[in-house]
Formats: sequence, structure tokens, C-alpha cells
Amino acid sequence: MKYLVTMLFFCLSLVANGEAQKKNQDREDRPALDRIESFKKVRMLEILKLDEATSAKFIARYNLRMERTRAAERTRGEIVDRLEQQIAANASDVEFAQTFAALAEQEKKMFEGRISFVTDLRDILTPRQVAQVIAYERTFNRDLRNIVRDVQKNKEH
Repeated sequence: MKYLVTMLFFCLSLVANGEAQKKNQDREDRPALDRIESFKKVRMLEILKLDEATSAKFIARYNLRMERTRAAERTRGEIVDRLEQQIAANASDVEFAQTFAALAEQEKKMFEGRISFVTDLRDILTPRQVAQVIAYERTFNRDLRNIVRDVQKNKEH
């Protein structure tokens, strides 16, 4: 419960700060997201109880994964943008099929990247620790979504 209250307070302050920023800024230009990622990494390190050397290796691999994930998401976004342009331009079925193929390939690369990350973690973490990372990421993302949704509901009322 203490963790949830701390996370709620932390995220509320980030959301309030994020509202003050321009809406059209790129993800990398938003310090609130960096703070959320930093908080997430600190909590993972607390949960995993790693020694200093293993912590450094873990953070290096995690940061690399996040960079690759952001790049893959940007590429996927560009492909979806292309689909939107094709919709507006009444593109042919052939053009849509080509874009769908590119999207499927990108999704495959993203999936392979997630598998690769887990494989890489298994080199430095125990199976239990890898499971803790996977479970924590899901819980963290779900809690963050819920907090943002609650803040948005409160703004509407």
C-alpha cells in the first residue's frame, strides 16, 4: 500500500508537470518520462537486490532495450502514419498490402526484440529475477495506466 501511495504521488506530480509541457514534443524531449523510467529502474533494482556489478550490467542492458524499443516504436508509428496517408489518398489495395507487409515485419522485429531482451537477461540474472523483471514491468505499466486514467477522470469532474 505504501508503494502504491508513493507511486501515485510520484506519477501525479509527473502528470501535472507533463501537462505544462507542449503536447507536440517528442517523447525523448519530455523529462517527465525520463523520471518515470528512472523511478522504474530504481524500483527494479530494489526488487532484484543485485550487487553493484550485476546492477551495472542490468541497467546497461535495460537502457539498450529501451532505446531499441523507442526506435522500433518510432518506426512502427511512421508505418501507421503511412497507412493514414494512404487512407486519405484513397490508395490502392496493392499499396495497402505493401504497407501491411512492412507493418507485420516491424511487429515481428519488435517481438523478437522482447525475446532477445529476456534471453540477454538470463545471462546475468537468475530465472527468478528474470521473472521478477517481467512481472514488475507489467504491474508498473498497469498501475501507471490506472493512475493516469484516474487523474483524467478527476480532471473531467
